[in-house]
Amino acid sequence: MKKLFTFALIAVLLASGLILSCSNASGSSANGATGTESGTSETTEQATGPDDGNGIVEEIKALKESRVIKASGRFSARLLREINTALKQLSRLNKDIKVVLDLSEVTGLTELESALENSSCSFCECKNLVEVILPNTIKTIGAFSFCDCSKLESVTIPASVTSIAEGAFSGCVALEEMSLPIMNGVLSNSSKTYYPFGYIFGETPYDGAVATEQEYYMAHYENNVFIGGQVLKSTYYLPPFLKRIKITGSWINDGFFYNCSQITMITICGGEEGIGANAFFNCAGLTRVMIPNIANGIGYCAFAGCTELTSVTMPDSVTEIGAHAFSDCTSLASVTISNGVTSIGYCTFAGCTELTSVTIPDSVTEIGATAFSGCTSLASVTISNGVTSIGFQAFEGCTELTSVTMPDSVTEIGMQAFYGCTSLTSVTFSDTSRWYYGGYHNYTDGTAIDSATLADSATAATYLKDTYSDKYWYKL
Repeated sequence: MKKLFTFALIAVLLASGLILSCSNASGSSANGATGTESGTSETTEQATGPDDGNGIVEEIKALKESRVIKASGRFSARLLREINTALKQLSRLNKDIKVVLDLSEVTGLTELESALENSSCSFCECKNLVEVILPNTIKTIGAFSFCDCSKLESVTIPASVTSIAEGAFSGCVALEEMSLPIMNGVLSNSSKTYYPFGYIFGETPYDGAVATEQEYYMAHYENNVFIGGQVLKSTYYLPPFLKRIKITGSWINDGFFYNCSQITMITICGGEEGIGANAFFNCAGLTRVMIPNIANGIGYCAFAGCTELTSVTMPDSVTEIGAHAFSDCTSLASVTISNGVTSIGYCTFAGCTELTSVTIPDSVTEIGATAFSGCTSLASVTISNGVTSIGFQAFEGCTELTSVTMPDSVTEIGMQAFYGCTSLTSVTFSDTSRWYYGGYHNYTDGTAIDSATLADSATAATYLKDTYSDKYWYKL
């Protein structure tokens, strides 16, 4: 009789993990996955009909060596409970056998049951599992679904998932990499809570876990009208070896990876709506971020305090960089600002002490206050002919900066814009006429600056960094 369920067992060496590339993402990007309140998964309707996967249970029971099990056919929660039992039996008989479970082609499975009250559900305590690839039929992942899978190194969660409950991956101490949709808000009565990354690992300590305090936001509504919100804090316990994350979804929530200091690489697949405020704040171990070419904005403090981040390349789709977006990234040595950016916000690169050069593209019209303040290694800056305004203390304390060319387009230079630039010896104005200094935005009480004097680049440098550094400069 023809079998409806087929699977292939392939002997492998389990030394390598997933390649975190956007081309491997399952399904299309969703608007985001949501956690679920009180550690319980949302009620979803599982597909009905007979399971045709019973053979996989017997195969697991008969395993004598490490294998990849690639399954297809109809699955159900009941069948997963049987697989759970078989995996636990295998662990008792031979704890050294490693199992990779590829469910990417199975059908009928829409939910991983919560294991909060029953550890026989989903993959809870399946200690032989080293990798799981879930099908794109899955919509919800219940609480503690992978709890104490102590050898699990990699998990791929498809973009179809809209709910991941609290503590779903609690105790997964060996987890090294994940692919998952971004969380969105959790609806509960009259509030919506935007839980951070740590939520899916839970607040229960375990040996080796990295205690991570994260901030998140709760919005309050009355008759579906927003009436206010509050910032909350929780301490979550993350796997110590979790370094690489691939994320899907159109928006990366505010504060989602806040304070996740052990993560070193983020690959963003999607992100067309942008990267939220504080999204990667204080990710002190983050060395590399791949920003997609459809992201349109980088929020306030998005990468602030990422002290190991060495380089950033922004695609042309990025049009806005928020205040403090890269402030205090003390290892950031190079940055490519996209041609779509129109303004560089307040303190955007302040305190980037290893940044040596920067080119402001033609699309930028404004360099915000303290944008590059304290960039003590900045020796070269190219200001494009599109810039009209340089803000207060924009380059203050850039002690290695030696020369600046001011294009014709610049009409405003804020107070102390170049104060403390002790090595600045040459400022070349493309147009030295009609320049004044005075009180802030005071166009009627200013003092004219002699055009011939300003034409001397050394004198112009002295005026900007010292003599008239505390004045607002403007051109009429």
